[in-house]
Amino acid sequence: MSIKIIPTSDPKRILISFPYDPDMVTKVKSIPGAKWDSERRAWSISTRYRSKVDELAAAGKEAGAAFNAALAKRADEIRGACPRLSIKIEYWASGCMICVSSYADLGALKEAVPSARWDSTRKCYKAEVSTMDRVDAVIEALREVEARSAALEDENRKRREAEQAKVEAAREAKERADREAGRGRISVLVRQAPAIGTVLRRGDSVVRITGHGKSFRLDENASSMGWPVGCEGELACYAYCENATVEERAALEAKEAAEADRRRIRIEREKAIATVAASDDMPTIGVEPAGEIIWSDDRNAAAGYRTWIVLTPDGWLWHLTYDGSDGATWGDRNAGYNTVGRRVPATDELIAAIRGQKRSDE
Repeated sequence: MSIKIIPTSDPKRILISFPYDPDMVTKVKSIPGAKWDSERRAWSISTRYRSKVDELAAAGKEAGAAFNAALAKRADEIRGACPRLSIKIEYWASGCMICVSSYADLGALKEAVPSARWDSTRKCYKAEVSTMDRVDAVIEALREVEARSAALEDENRKRREAEQAKVEAAREAKERADREAGRGRISVLVRQAPAIGTVLRRGDSVVRITGHGKSFRLDENASSMGWPVGCEGELACYAYCENATVEERAALEAKEAAEADRRRIRIEREKAIATVAASDDMPTIGVEPAGEIIWSDDRNAAAGYRTWIVLTPDGWLWHLTYDGSDGATWGDRNAGYNTVGRRVPATDELIAAIRGQKRSDE
């Protein structure tokens, strides 16, 4: 190792510094009057013993060269002690500097080499060594760092796996809860979005709308992705839903049943009216038949056109059409002025259908 000689303001004393070496410290302490200057981190020695210092420096230089040669043979051993770290060895005349670049827990290294310091510029720990026993300590420390890091890495891996398993379990629980609750979302145009609380059918399920997502603008590819044709450029959103309650389902089913009844009654009425209107029985009676009007369509009455059905006391259903509209041929018809009548025998089924009543068997 090399010994650095530093002059002082006191012509009778000099300072010497060198990498920590217990043997060298013992030799320096043997010099009469030698004392440690903790402020300047160097040994203060009387110039009277300069020759002794020169001898130590020469011996140190020779020992340093031998140490570096021996250290070069152990470079791979040093680097292999902790493969996860970036380890660089810098050879000096006085020994070497082992630089460890890592943010790993280097407590073991600092315990082995108390003088190791963090270099904030180079982002590494520097451990100055000049003896083989110190090299052995560094190697053991690096192996300890490797073992600690491997254990910490395994612990972190297990913790991450446990956290991931917890997240996965929570996700699966939420998905299961969503499935059980029938939670989902429906793509809708904003202008057609059902109000919150609306109960409706979604496939085979009955759901209740619970909320709406943020609106977004549909692009030119919307219709090819299942949206209605021509909706490009419109605002759309997701309507969120969940299973309806038993009461809500029952109410919807009752509403659907009522609507189905109304639809069936309307269809049966239209068929019954068409049956009477299609009759070829058109006797000439000269006037509108007297009786009960059980159906009429006056939507175009203001234009001079109307139709109605009369149930006569003698058991006939008459379908009457009055056409006094512009362009029509006015005059007497079989059932009066501008009035055409067709009839069929009245039956309870036809009468009920035209009145819009439920069948007696329901």
